[in-house]
Amino acid sequence: MILRIYISITLIIIYAIASAQILSPLGRFSIDYNKGCNPTTVHITQLDTFGNISRLYSYEDGIEESLDTFYTYNSPGIYKIVQFVGEDVKPKSDTILFTLKDSRQPQFDIFLCENSSFNISITDDNYDLYQYSSLDSFFITKQKSFNIVRGNSKDVNIKGLFNDSFNKDCGSLTKSVPFFQPLSTPKIDSIYLQEACKGFYQLSVTGLFNHSVKYELSYSLDNANSFVNFYEGGLKDSISIIISLPDLDFSKYCVQIKSINACDNVTVNSSKFCNVPVQHYDDLKNVYATYTGNNIRIMLPENFWNHVISRSANNDAFIILDTTQNSFFDENIFGNRFYQYKVDKIDSCDQVIWSTVVTPPYQAIVSKDRENNILRTNQIRPILSTSITDSLIILYNQDSTSSITAAFATDIKLFPELGKVQSIRSSYTIESGVKIFSNELKSTYKFIIHTPNAFTPNNDGLNDFFELFGLPNIEGQLFIFDRWGKNIYHSAQPWLGWDGYIEDEIAPAGTYSYKIQFNIEGEIQKQVGSFVLIKINSLHLCSI
Repeated sequence: MILRIYISITLIIIYAIASAQILSPLGRFSIDYNKGCNPTTVHITQLDTFGNISRLYSYEDGIEESLDTFYTYNSPGIYKIVQFVGEDVKPKSDTILFTLKDSRQPQFDIFLCENSSFNISITDDNYDLYQYSSLDSFFITKQKSFNIVRGNSKDVNIKGLFNDSFNKDCGSLTKSVPFFQPLSTPKIDSIYLQEACKGFYQLSVTGLFNHSVKYELSYSLDNANSFVNFYEGGLKDSISIIISLPDLDFSKYCVQIKSINACDNVTVNSSKFCNVPVQHYDDLKNVYATYTGNNIRIMLPENFWNHVISRSANNDAFIILDTTQNSFFDENIFGNRFYQYKVDKIDSCDQVIWSTVVTPPYQAIVSKDRENNILRTNQIRPILSTSITDSLIILYNQDSTSSITAAFATDIKLFPELGKVQSIRSSYTIESGVKIFSNELKSTYKFIIHTPNAFTPNNDGLNDFFELFGLPNIEGQLFIFDRWGKNIYHSAQPWLGWDGYIEDEIAPAGTYSYKIQFNIEGEIQKQVGSFVLIKINSLHLCSI
């Protein structure tokens, strides 16, 4: 009997749709309907009595007028169909508006009932009407929930329709009818609340659910004496729903899950859960900033919260850079500026629920002791939301192939082993074992060759040579000049020094000057100075 009623309704609706006709305001032309599903071809019926004059039609902006009385629309939107007639007719145009709708699939669920029926629950809001078809029945209805007696059909199809519309290409969806199963109690694996924003909580439930069973979820604020429904429908393996729970007393909070006979909404069985665990806001732990190359990385905890990142340079006002759920890279960095970052954790209501300020380690050169190759620096420790367990100074050469680790200090000694151009970073180890780094400083190592002020070439075994100490490599030259600037000695083996002889004769006592040339990373460097050659009789010294 029910199916017969549906069929009679169907015939009435189909007749109404088929008899529609849309007339232009001046009555000059008409189309069957003024809306349709994407794509739709519109046919124009000319109704004017102007005789043999030209008629052009404009179907959408940007498309040239045409003599054609048909046009296919392919993109959803609202269009003007304009008819233009010959020169002697006024007004010259007449218009009909046409709306092309999106032909998306109508979404629906099939729920089991305890008898030999099932329920169709349509969740779509796009269409005015819905056409049900299966092997056993066919009808059109405005209802979004209706029951079907199980027959021989294994599949059902729901097609969306619009009133007074071209419905040929409207979307449809086919689903299989589930096999009948008893409506058993769902198996719950976990259930908990998590604070989402002020007065709102996210309830998360995971478990083993029958996807063809209709469920009802409700909560109680008075130890299960009364319940408030907040969800009705199907459940997958998990569900998360935001619910409003102002002034929540967690000790009295309970959740109830019911299995529902979808055909009459009668509860078949239910489960209650009290003392539901609650996860409150976590603070911004393990948030830190570190230099990575010439950029700064802000490390954030892995969660679904949004974080607003703001930056201050040299203690200026904070400026918002980005909103992100992941770690953030700041690439717009200048090495001589001190940067601070403010991290605001934002809830789903766009409220700030936690804030912190972090800074990467920062260092700056205060002065240089060139003669001793020492940098005097200002070292600013990082600000972060965890503790520091260790700190070091790392020095490395120009191509980063060699490095030396030194104890943390503000006075940093450069190392000749690292070459002329050296880079310096401070390094801090935090509680989690992660190392964070400062900005990079660069300095040049001044290679200084140490020479004696005087020597005594008398073969007594003491100070017999003018020796060079601290040569960076064996590539170099040594020049000796007398007091008048004459070059009296030259050697391409500077590490051998000078024995004080000129052509097998000991040079006269007096003051001499020297020039040392040596190669540092492809660059020739020079050092000049003076010394005294002293003549002492070794036998006379012994008699004394």
